[in-house]
Formats: sequence, C-alpha cells, structure tokens
Amino acid sequence: DLLRTGSKWSEHTNIYYLGDGMETFEITSTLADDLKYAMISIALVTTYMWYHTRSLPLSIISLLFIFASIPVAYVMTPAAKTTIASFLSVFLMTGIGSDVVFVFTDFWSQSSSLPTVEDRLIWMIVHGGKSCLATSLTTSVSFFANLASCLQALREFGLFMGLCVTCAYVLILLFLPPLMVIFKTT
Repeated sequence: DLLRTGSKWSEHTNIYYLGDGMETFEITSTLADDLKYAMISIALVTTYMWYHTRSLPLSIISLLFIFASIPVAYVMTPAAKTTIASFLSVFLMTGIGSDVVFVFTDFWSQSSSLPTVEDRLIWMIVHGGKSCLATSLTTSVSFFANLASCLQALREFGLFMGLCVTCAYVLILLFLPPLMVIFKTT
C-alpha cells in the first residue's frame, strides 16, 4: 500500500532486478533504441554518398557491401558468442566503409581523361586500392592491437572489428569497380 499511495518511502526506494531474463530484456530494449540512431546515421550517410557519387543505386549497393562485411567477419570470428560491443560495428563500419567508397569514386572521377574504360578501371583500382589498403590496414591493425588485452570482451571486439575493416576493403575492392562501370559510364 505504501508504494501505491506515493508516500515519502516510495519516492526514495529503488528496486533492482537481476537475472538473465531482465538482462536480455534490457539489452534488447537498448539495442532497439540504438538501432533508431543507426538508421538515422545510415540515412544521412546514404544521402551524402548519393550526393558524392551522383548515383543512388551505387550508394545503396555500396552500403550493402559495407554491411555485408559484418556477417562475413562474424563467420570468421572464433568467439563462441557475440559481445554487446560488437553491435557498435554497424556505426563504425558505416563510416569506415563509406570512406573507402569515397576514395574509389574520387579516383574514378580523376581518371576521366583516360581513353578507355579499361584504362580508367586499372588506374582506379591501382591508385584507389593502394590508398585504401594503407588506411584499411592501419585501421584493422589498430583494432587487432586489442588482442593483447587481458579483457576477453576487448580482444573479441578488436578481432571482430579488424576483420570487419579487412572484409569491407576486400568486398569494395572486388565489387565496386564493376559497379562503377555499370552506373557511371552510360
């Protein structure tokens, strides 16, 4: 009755719940709320990528390749279960992967004076590939450095994110050049 009446006792009382059911509910609820923010950031990045690439289909497909790196890295990770920190990968990979796409599209634009599509592709892959290899390699190595931590969750996150960055680079290197030809040379 004291809790229902709003007495002073109920205002200063905190009730804590403990157990797998409550933790699962809290984690799921928090992830659902954070997913809204992820959707907003993805929409903003898609809009800017559309502006930068001048192609909405190229922007959307590029983001799909970026996000495809997450399940590929998950399959490559030997961890028994995913830690909650691994859900940060959606936010991080949106920015890191988009940067790789921007570099490739900039090199594609810079190659416009070359005579053939094949020459443009080779020039873009060589120059863009080298530039992005340097940034992707240093980023993934910085994540892999977490493997030296004594905290298991940090080691798993570092391995997972390092693999995500590496997979995003490889997927974009393999699939973006043909997409550039399809969507840019008409």
